[in-house]
Amino acid sequence: MRDRKIDPLAGSLSSKVYNKGIYSFSDLCQAIRHLAYGRLPGGKDYEYILDLDKGTCSTKHAFIKQVATEQGWHELKLLLCIYKMNASNTPGIGSAIKPPLTYIPEAHCILQDEEKRLDLTNPESDYNRIVSEVLLLKEIMPDQIGEWKVAFHKEFIEDWVLSQKIELSPSEVLEIREMCIVNLSNMTT
Repeated sequence: MRDRKIDPLAGSLSSKVYNKGIYSFSDLCQAIRHLAYGRLPGGKDYEYILDLDKGTCSTKHAFIKQVATEQGWHELKLLLCIYKMNASNTPGIGSAIKPPLTYIPEAHCILQDEEKRLDLTNPESDYNRIVSEVLLLKEIMPDQIGEWKVAFHKEFIEDWVLSQKIELSPSEVLEIREMCIVNLSNMTT
């Protein structure tokens, strides 16, 4: 997406961004990319990532999408990406994934504009690192990053465990996935 100036009067998040000294789309992407990786405490929503100086792939990308919506930049899309997460394509998860697993289907959020897909989760994030491992891409809205995304991901893993005849239960796979996320969070704190 070509760089554009942020109008602080377009909405509450646009105003918040502007008041933090972020005046353009490219500045916004860089600022969000450099926030620490971590879940927001107390179930806080994506609008608090700048206040708390951290966020996950979901909250960071939903925030940018919502600013873009306020600005009228409708070509920017928020995508749910299910990919084969492993230690090679997701540095920082540690050695939590062990046989019989070689990967875990991870629900990851990214952005797409008319030119490319963007992963702004952290400074090292690059969609090209996972593109060959993508199992599903689905456009979602910012309000779907919470309960809806969790339920969708859980159902995807349940179906995957059955279809692949994995020797673990879906809840065991989700526990391993949770260890991976904790490892990622600890890496950046």
